[in-house]
Amino acid sequence: MIPLEIAVLGPGPAGEVLAPLRRRSPGEVLALTLFVDARDARAYRGAKKEVLSRVRRLFGNASPPAAVVAQPPFGGAVAAEVKLRARPGPGVEVSRRLRAGVPCTVVEAGGLKEVFGVAASPPEEGDDPAGGAGAAFAAMASALEGEGMTFGGVVRQWNYVERVLEPRPGDPAARPAYEVFNEVRTRAYEGSEFPAGYPAATGIGQAAGGVVIEFIALSAPPGVEVEPISNPLQVDAYRYSPEVLGAARTGGSSRPRFERA
Repeated sequence: MIPLEIAVLGPGPAGEVLAPLRRRSPGEVLALTLFVDARDARAYRGAKKEVLSRVRRLFGNASPPAAVVAQPPFGGAVAAEVKLRARPGPGVEVSRRLRAGVPCTVVEAGGLKEVFGVAASPPEEGDDPAGGAGAAFAAMASALEGEGMTFGGVVRQWNYVERVLEPRPGDPAARPAYEVFNEVRTRAYEGSEFPAGYPAATGIGQAAGGVVIEFIALSAPPGVEVEPISNPLQVDAYRYSPEVLGAARTGGSSRPRFERA
């Protein structure tokens, strides 16, 4: 994979936190994760509008994909995680693309292609985890297809789910949002093959914002392999028992489809 480095900025006011990015060339910044102090849908919409507007002012048409996450940082309004291309050199091409509404950074070098993208549920899905996750996965699938990939090419995924462990209003089984998200993910993955295992993934809660999926996908040339890594002290998530998943309570549940690394 293209060497990466991670920079953490903030917390603090949005303008101060993002100001150091002015010193970065557009091709250096591959993706952003922006954590905002928003505790409900209205505050989230306002914070998202502000931080994305500031990102556009910094980068213009070359703005990197940015995931906006409703997790209030300690001691400030905004904190940022910045994924940077390490050791810039010749032979590496970086481009920005919009695929099915999904902003992407595409990095290509020597037959290797990496796609950094952010897919999010639309505002009209509200707090419906099934509809929000379904819309986000559908957009992600279309973006990957536009780059000649499927979910099987995703090597890393961050899943931000609104009120991840809380039952959702109107759900007769009173299932947590994460359980609903897993069912949607299982259906989304059904049309793809995973010769290198499932994406390494993290499921994280947020106060608002529905479902936001940040991902890295890889198309590798011959001779380059992706290897899933298990933790011998843990059971692989896709082998969880019905008891662990709470199927006895809910009447059934999909196993989480992800690798440890």
